[in-house]
Amino acid sequence: MKKLVFSLVLGFVLISAVHSESRYNNQSGISIYKNYKKIASGIKLTDDIFVTKDSILNYNNFYLKKNNDIFYNYEVIYVDRVSGLAFLKIDIPGDKEIFYDQIELNENDPIYIYENNKYHKIGKYVKKIKGYGLLNTDYKKLYVAMPLYNKNKKFIGLLLGYFQKSHYLFLRNNILTFYQNNINSVLNHGKPNLNIIVSEMWHKNGIKVIKSMNNKFKKGDVIVKIEDKNINNVLDFNISLYEYNEKPSIEFFIRRNNGLISIRIEGGSNEEK
Repeated sequence: MKKLVFSLVLGFVLISAVHSESRYNNQSGISIYKNYKKIASGIKLTDDIFVTKDSILNYNNFYLKKNNDIFYNYEVIYVDRVSGLAFLKIDIPGDKEIFYDQIELNENDPIYIYENNKYHKIGKYVKKIKGYGLLNTDYKKLYVAMPLYNKNKKFIGLLLGYFQKSHYLFLRNNILTFYQNNINSVLNHGKPNLNIIVSEMWHKNGIKVIKSMNNKFKKGDVIVKIEDKNINNVLDFNISLYEYNEKPSIEFFIRRNNGLISIRIEGGSNEEK
């Protein structure tokens, strides 16, 4: 299985090929273009904030398109390298997406996209993998941050990128629900900059520290809990940092040298944007 490495310093980028133009017209969605070619999709998070894949920041002078209208006056207001998202502030007409926190997906459930004013079945749900969803599809016109829907036409996640053998990872709707419900706290307080690089442990709970630039965490540490929340994957870790950052200090529980220890770091500091 391909191993993905996540960094709280540099983050990660999942690469998706650029395909020929395909119009995307639902109320909450946008398309992102560079030199007349579509490079990504996005979705409306709040009345004036859209979210898309952070890989668009590799391009200069991209622009947004909704139906036949083109928009250049956006501002990149926040980037979360761990979840792989970029947040754009721009006033575009249309309703924000409604996120449902508890949508259960079963193996082989059909997955749809919305194009040309219609829902199109593109593949099926495989399983949940470390907090992400796994899509099996042979559909060729895929873009990063493309919104995905279930058979009831409810939003289930944003496409992140290629995984392996016709399988693609997507960010599940519960993560987008968190950002939508806590956007002011995310933008105003961010999360602590721990100066560590962590990796998923695909067959065990917790996340592993593979590099540390501070004196509290050590290479090989496995973070299993933050405050009262168990950490099963990198997404759990990321959300917990946001949730607890307003506390004066944050307690981490770590497996080290066959034992369990706890350490505290200061809260309330903004992550570098």
